[in-house]
Amino acid sequence: MRLGTWSRGALVLVAAVFTFAALRYRIIGTDGQAWRNAINGDGHGYHGYLVGLVQHGNPAKAPINPAFLTPAGDGHAIQYTAGAPLMQAPFFIVSHAVATLRGTGDDKCLGIEYQIGVVLAAITWSLIGLWLIARMLDRARIADRVVAFTMLLVGLGSGLIHYAVIAPALSHAYGFAAVCWCLFEAHRALHGDTDAWPRLGLTFALVVLVRPTLGLVALMLPVVALASGGRAWPMIKLKSVMMAALIGSGLLLVQPVFWKLQCGAWLVDGYAGEGFNWQSPRLWSVLFGARKGLFFYWPALLLMLPALAWALYRKPLIAAPVALGFTALAFVTSAWWNWYYGHSYGMRALLDALPVVGVLVAVWLHALASGMRNAIMLLASPLIALQLFHAWQYEAGILHPFNMDKEKYALVFLRGDEGSRNRFGDANVAELFAPHGMDTLALAELSGDSINHLSGAWPYSPALRISGERLPVERELFANIELRRKASDHFASDTVLLVFTYATEGQQRMHVTFPMNDIRRMDDRLWRHWRYAFNMPKAEPGEEVAIYLWQPGLGRVLIRDLRVTVRAVRDQ
Repeated sequence: MRLGTWSRGALVLVAAVFTFAALRYRIIGTDGQAWRNAINGDGHGYHGYLVGLVQHGNPAKAPINPAFLTPAGDGHAIQYTAGAPLMQAPFFIVSHAVATLRGTGDDKCLGIEYQIGVVLAAITWSLIGLWLIARMLDRARIADRVVAFTMLLVGLGSGLIHYAVIAPALSHAYGFAAVCWCLFEAHRALHGDTDAWPRLGLTFALVVLVRPTLGLVALMLPVVALASGGRAWPMIKLKSVMMAALIGSGLLLVQPVFWKLQCGAWLVDGYAGEGFNWQSPRLWSVLFGARKGLFFYWPALLLMLPALAWALYRKPLIAAPVALGFTALAFVTSAWWNWYYGHSYGMRALLDALPVVGVLVAVWLHALASGMRNAIMLLASPLIALQLFHAWQYEAGILHPFNMDKEKYALVFLRGDEGSRNRFGDANVAELFAPHGMDTLALAELSGDSINHLSGAWPYSPALRISGERLPVERELFANIELRRKASDHFASDTVLLVFTYATEGQQRMHVTFPMNDIRRMDDRLWRHWRYAFNMPKAEPGEEVAIYLWQPGLGRVLIRDLRVTVRAVRDQ
């Protein structure tokens, strides 16, 4: 079945925007070398599966950063599951063949062939996912213009463009495509296609292999019944279900086989030492917060809320599990210890489930009178454009990768000037995962009446020092610092740095600095309270830690109410 004119046009537009963005920002960049970093961040871990298998014959032999490995069995295993690498594999194999023919291969498979290959993989899978959703909606007789709008909403109104173009080695574009494929096969099964059941089992297993928490998508599958006017699922045959389960289980067995090859164990906890804070989820922040909120940075997705309310009112038995599934996924996401998911754009952990959001919105819009429908789509268009601008701001260094709040967002709202780039500090991270609590190692503070003067003539504040006798080894440390500052000379505080060091007998192993001002280039001649939180790596035997403020500039700055606390994660 061919898509309608508007739907085809929307898909072509999304493909064109993705292609332009890839060429401009991911492949060429400002120096013609942006392609060198297409495989970045956690993407190195997924890439390691393919490097190990194809280049070295075993994923255990992949030459990757130990940060992407977890202790298991008789060695280590890659901490991520194998779904994304499986979907990247055809593109990797072609890239490897080209590199071999050109004689440009390298041990880590990070040459231009592999970098461009992963960009093509993420973009291709994203477009396939959008095409499958468009086909499903078209088959459900959703109005062509609504289908087209849905393609634009999900393709350009969310962070999909970022994770398909800028961070293509991460799992999210592949999880998105796998969920699209799963919904497509579920819709075919709903309409009595018995051959769709094995494919449904296969695609659902693929979804779980990409990200195990996406197993909650199973609760959201009834959304395809909404797309068919609330049609009930036909009589389910046990044979079909068993076939789907058998095929899906077969694919899921790939993961323990990979683990066995890597470390000799069939089961591995890929995130050993990390976990969930079930007692203190950050659900509001995950959905609406200025730090990474789903609806804050991708505001056009707010259409999901009236769409879901409408579905719950009109078809409660079908919509209830969909609402439960999405809420459960958001809750699990918000309970993860690093709930904002590190350096990333928007709420990436929910991106993979956006096909469900797209279907919900499409069904709701289709049910509205044409005038109301067109008005909503028109009013939502600027929000799609705003998301694209957010994505550009993130790439330009205007939106901080993890340390945003309402004040900072207001300062850079619709700003693209050079002065708005790299304006915010880095010392504000989530508290380490500590299921057994933390022990306070040291606490130092200046009394409320004491004022410390920093200047070119007196550049250092009093330091908190923890000697090697008191500093535990093999335990992760977490520091909290609070202070109030006021500059005597305008902008003098912008050059002040927060410093921590590890040293043994005066020889520094590590010297890390953060800007004291969490927001720079603003009037600093008034007293302002700042708070900092950062992780410190495990100390080596005999090392001393020191934390202090340093003014490498010449301006005069006053510091008061300084309070420094260092804690260590308790083993048990």
